[in-house]
Amino acid sequence: MASKSKEIIGYTDRISAEPGERIPFMVSCESPSYRAEIVRLIHGDPHPDGPGRKEELVDTSVSGNYPGRGQEIHTGSYVVIPSPSPQLRDLSSFTLQAWIYPTLPDRGWQGLLTKWDTSQEIGYGLFIGSEGDIVACLGHGSDSVRKFSTGVELEPHRWYFVAAAYDAEAGLVRLCQQAVVPWASDTSLVVVEEPAGKIAIGKSSAPFLMGASWDGSRTISHYDGKIDGPLVYPRALSPEDMELLQRGRREEISEPPVATWSFSLEISSAKVVDTSPNGLHGEAVNLPARAVTGHNWRGDETHWIHAPKEYGAIHFHHDDLGDAEWETDFELTIPEDLRSGVYAARVTSDADEDRIPFFVRPKRGTATADLVFLAPTLTYLAYANEASLAVAEKRNAAPLFIPKVHREIDDYMADNDMRSLYGRHIDGTGVYYASWRRPLTVRPDYYNRFRGYAHGLSADLHLLDWLEEKGIAYDVVTDHDLHEEGAELLSPYRVVITGGHPEYWTGPMLDALEQYQTGSGRVMYVGGNGFFCIISVDPERSHIAEQRRVETNGFIWQAPAGEYHHSTTGELGGMWRSRGRSSHKLVGVSCTAVGSDQAKPYLRQPGSFDPRVAFIFEGIGDEEIVGDFGLQQGGAGGDEVDRLDGAQGSPPHALLLATASGFSDVYLYFPEDVYYDQTYPSEPGQTSNAHPHVRADMVFYELPNGGAVFSTGSITWCGALSHNHYQNNVSRITENVLRRFLDPALFRRLESP
Repeated sequence: MASKSKEIIGYTDRISAEPGERIPFMVSCESPSYRAEIVRLIHGDPHPDGPGRKEELVDTSVSGNYPGRGQEIHTGSYVVIPSPSPQLRDLSSFTLQAWIYPTLPDRGWQGLLTKWDTSQEIGYGLFIGSEGDIVACLGHGSDSVRKFSTGVELEPHRWYFVAAAYDAEAGLVRLCQQAVVPWASDTSLVVVEEPAGKIAIGKSSAPFLMGASWDGSRTISHYDGKIDGPLVYPRALSPEDMELLQRGRREEISEPPVATWSFSLEISSAKVVDTSPNGLHGEAVNLPARAVTGHNWRGDETHWIHAPKEYGAIHFHHDDLGDAEWETDFELTIPEDLRSGVYAARVTSDADEDRIPFFVRPKRGTATADLVFLAPTLTYLAYANEASLAVAEKRNAAPLFIPKVHREIDDYMADNDMRSLYGRHIDGTGVYYASWRRPLTVRPDYYNRFRGYAHGLSADLHLLDWLEEKGIAYDVVTDHDLHEEGAELLSPYRVVITGGHPEYWTGPMLDALEQYQTGSGRVMYVGGNGFFCIISVDPERSHIAEQRRVETNGFIWQAPAGEYHHSTTGELGGMWRSRGRSSHKLVGVSCTAVGSDQAKPYLRQPGSFDPRVAFIFEGIGDEEIVGDFGLQQGGAGGDEVDRLDGAQGSPPHALLLATASGFSDVYLYFPEDVYYDQTYPSEPGQTSNAHPHVRADMVFYELPNGGAVFSTGSITWCGALSHNHYQNNVSRITENVLRRFLDPALFRRLESP
């Protein structure tokens, strides 16, 4: 698609670095020049009741002026066979064949198997044409181009056997288009034979592509749908040979193919394997979906590892993007004396500015503080470029929705088809992959318009700003660091504090935090909906994350049958509770409801008067209302909220300290919990404030070896920290807990009276 511009925007291809490492920055700027500087981010939320933007300029070699130049976004996935092989270039006769599952056959020209340069009309190719039918193109320049079509439109979401054969000696073209499962009175079988004359097929310099075509300098005509079992023969196959291909009896055809690509091999990577002796291997570009069901999937196995030959398809989308591939404008070598924290490259033109965030962690194996903030970078990535805005505009799902905030950056993402893991592709299928190597809405001042307030990085700066105000030293590490290094990363720290919404976790991350808790580690979970969704990081391409939605009950989107397992790791997607790892067991609570409406304050519960937690409520009155204020939803308990539940794994000695409840009917009780408590959607109270489980629980408990856990169960908790110049009961409780958690004295469970 054609790229749409923004005055100035950029990205970096790595989110975390330590002193001595280099971070590149890629910038697109419509003005002749711009200035770049490095700033340390402290607070970014522009809410009028908050402290406003706080950042500190850092003196680095990056500071200076740079020439502006526009850099474009080109979406669309495809497979490329990069080698200039004579076997594909020098064909005079040929057969192209594949199984296809088009999802938008009426979208216009779409390349299936092509060695065709549109700019010169040279080469050959198999396409979906402008009328939604199968088209073969042959040519040696504009004066000698022939196009042949079946004349019958393909139906969406249906498997077809398609083929095009050209017999140069006989001057004949044969096209075949047949649905895999024909219906009664179906005319889906189309075989077209047309005299073509002697066409000298030009030796195109275009690469051989699957799922796209070539336009002299880049790919175009990207395909939406699946391709399975593509192959090329060096002659025109007879009708009898075509039938053998349809029946899966290729070995009975006398002459071997030039290439036969098996997408069922190397599924977890970008590699595309040619099983012929020619070894014309390729690469999948821009993250088309792998580990997807093929034309022969029977449903007996639902895991691609167990039946790889039934997962021999790749699903392409014209709005896929794995790497924007912008040129680097400048690089920063992290100074050796730069303190750990959250930073940004601030790029400013005469007309606009952008802040490209990154995280500086301590050198591996070291710590500069007893407290570490674990930045939920995988959750940032999952929500980046979220396209839920249309939902809010169509119905009253978000009373706090702000239609005009950040319209420019949101429109830039939408206009360039850049999506989040919450989005759907244009063909309606869910987005499986997200990449750091593209512009993102992860910004220090970003407002999520659906929610109507700061979310993600801009919300987590509420906490870091508070730490700065309280003079509490801290380091910063990221999800990506924890995934790679495990428990060793956390072991130097006495306290780990989370962000406000650490939803997406990998298995290695959970393992690390569980191991950390077996020692004397203390965890402060000052958020909501944490540790909930399964996500994986590509083992070979760490900038890529994958998530498959399972058991969503129609919420957002759900992966189709047979596609519940991640392609990058092979693990089952969905929710951690479905794999026996509910966050109840990790931090005492798990998410129970969600709503974008007025937040609620906490009321103390009997557990808050237990001597074990006297330190938490020092300076807090017995009847004091906690957190009836805040920059997010106007209160400390809100957005996505968690509750204590012993039946789902909360420790029996966990104390329920306080609860926020009484939410409006906008709040949705999680469908996943319906199966646990047997409250069904048809019964009263599933979405209303009458349901006893729609609440935010504050919880504390000790760990076996001197550690402890404190959880607030609410995304909006930290948005209340700065109220009244940081002098408020949310701030007081948070500081009470943190000061005690930083104390080296071990926790031991006291007997309650």
